[in-house]
Amino acid sequence: KPQSYVAVEDMIPAGLEVVNPNLDLFGKFYSLPAEPGIETASLSHSELRDQQTNLYFDELPSGARSYSVLARATAEGSFIWPATQISPMYDSRFFGRSASSECNVSAQ
Repeated sequence: KPQSYVAVEDMIPAGLEVVNPNLDLFGKFYSLPAEPGIETASLSHSELRDQQTNLYFDELPSGARSYSVLARATAEGSFIWPATQISPMYDSRFFGRSASSECNVSAQ
């Protein structure tokens, strides 16, 4: 179903740092690829913090949507990526949560 005012809260694992692609330092050299076959969600606002990224969408049409965040490695190792949560901001009756996963950062 279409949803209005949706928030995505994503805790970032240690070993990664979210980078703001709107800054000239990064935006000139990096681009975020679109996921093939899935439309990109239209972002309304974002909060990029050290340990968490919060994304806000005013409107999400029905169907699958994707949105990418640019991050860079800050330390090598194996880290736990905590669960990501999505929920309508003004309707607490339901929400979605991903499973946590393992994130491996290695030098190449």
